[in-house]
Amino acid sequence: MATATRAGFVNGRFVRPGDPIGVEQKPLSAMTKAELIAEAERLGVAIESSATKAEILQALEAA
Repeated sequence: MATATRAGFVNGRFVRPGDPIGVEQKPLSAMTKAELIAEAERLGVAIESSATKAEILQALEAA
């Protein structure tokens, strides 16, 4: 799977270095809590273990 080497827009979607490209990614708002936790870990976003789905989503959007 290809990954972005720098931040920018690819196919109309903003990507950060390391983000997969060429693969359709589900919008954050459509992800389950488990998927959001995995995304936070992948991006290195620290979240509390007791965080709600809304709190995780907010942290990811702020990152």
